[in-house]
Amino acid sequence: MAQQQQIGRRAAARTAGGAVAGAVLAAGMVAPTAGAQDSPVSLVGTWMITSTRAGSVPNGILVTVLPDGGFLRTGNTHPTESPAMGVWRQASDGGYEVTYMALQFDNTGAFIGHRKTWNRIPLDPSGDSFTGQFRFVTRDTNGVESAPTEGEIRGTRMVPEPFS
Repeated sequence: MAQQQQIGRRAAARTAGGAVAGAVLAAGMVAPTAGAQDSPVSLVGTWMITSTRAGSVPNGILVTVLPDGGFLRTGNTHPTESPAMGVWRQASDGGYEVTYMALQFDNTGAFIGHRKTWNRIPLDPSGDSFTGQFRFVTRDTNGVESAPTEGEIRGTRMVPEPFS
């Protein structure tokens, strides 16, 4: 009987913990949208981005910038590269710096290293687009680093659209 009470308490604690975590997550996801309308321009939000560098075609990227400084990126390099995760900070009025990493794999799925990228993002005055720069290096499993590659990124903020 005591064991059933203990399991019941654990289940209740898990349920309560999950509800609190869900509420915190929902508050964090909703607040920036509402606050973004009433506050100065911010990088927080979801962006459709293209990047270009010499000798390559532009590629499509989706990015979500979180209000707590987190950064999530996914692009068209699957399955040889994982989605990327990183951090951002405001570097100047309307200017941001981002650093993120993605794991890399060969064609058989074996881990071969990671790619580290740095972005410099100056938002345009509307806060809905930018043209910035990126630089990245790759590091293999022995820590050997490639020469840096640089290029341009262009982003457009995603906005809610009416369901019609």
